[in-house]
Amino acid sequence: RYDDAKKLIEMSIEQLKDSASFLWVRDAYEDLRSSEIGDILLSKGVADCTFGVVTKLDLLAPEDPDVLLLERVAEKLRQAHPAVPRQWYGVSSRADPNVVEQRFAENDRRGSKELHRLLLIEETEEHFIKHELDHLGATEDDRSALKFVGLRNLRQHLQTEAYEKFTT
Repeated sequence: RYDDAKKLIEMSIEQLKDSASFLWVRDAYEDLRSSEIGDILLSKGVADCTFGVVTKLDLLAPEDPDVLLLERVAEKLRQAHPAVPRQWYGVSSRADPNVVEQRFAENDRRGSKELHRLLLIEETEEHFIKHELDHLGATEDDRSALKFVGLRNLRQHLQTEAYEKFTT
């Protein structure tokens, strides 16, 4: 199964590499140095059109109580891999399915449940950034990482960078 999945990934990259951007999404706990996806992206020569996203930032917990969560997040976003020569972005995009269901029911099950899920993701991420990351005691260097956190920042980055990549 693993070999089949790897072949499918390699084949897809090969077919799309002249007309697509690639989004490497990884969990905040993954070690970049041992990533086979990174190796595949490098071997296919698509580093110039690969964007990196770190997920589940809200699950990071500093091992040292004197270390701010923002420090850990900034550290994760600064990690480098040759397959992504640009800045990594980070998101904490998850929505509790029970809350989504509750909101959908409160709306008399009208509309889209997916819309409720997306709105909740936006709310929880905004709360995470404002109340858990944006810390006055953080260094200016760590605070600068905030511009690389959140779905809105990622969306804006992809809409400009990926668009410019294929229109210039």
